[in-house]
Amino acid sequence: MSTLVELFRKAANQAELKSKIVVCDGDTKWTLAELDTMSEKLAKHFVEKYGAKRGDCIGIYMNKCAFYALAYTAALKAGCAYLPLDVFYPQPLLIDIITEIKPVVICSTPDIANCISDLAPMYVFGSSLPNPSQSIKLPEIGPDDRAYIVYSSGTTGKPKGARSFLSLGAFF
Repeated sequence: MSTLVELFRKAANQAELKSKIVVCDGDTKWTLAELDTMSEKLAKHFVEKYGAKRGDCIGIYMNKCAFYALAYTAALKAGCAYLPLDVFYPQPLLIDIITEIKPVVICSTPDIANCISDLAPMYVFGSSLPNPSQSIKLPEIGPDDRAYIVYSSGTTGKPKGARSFLSLGAFF
């Protein structure tokens, strides 16, 4: 059974697909090959700088933009589940979620990063991506690894995490 990362890499290596625009956000346009290269670099940075490893979680706290697609693709390549943190969540809810999940890093953008910067290590997107060591190896990812964690208020009003698996890529 294929994982989301395997399916992504397979598509990124197909001649007819790699030059296709897959991210379009204002003036920002990335091809599949560009997203693949950038997400690989960022995933290695997560491993090298933040010690991210298979099974960890990486938070994403930003408005929907090109960097969002880059962050979650990189998180998956690093073997981590991504945790979407809605910018409209009230601060107490963000604190509860981050305290419970303990992401190794939270990705954000300069306009809002300071809202939660004291809750976990932060990676704030800038004008260029980091250049991690070429020797960094990304983990093998299995079909039972978590892909993401979402929170639901459920029936009690207390948020609960629900996870999804990388093997769900087989259904796409």
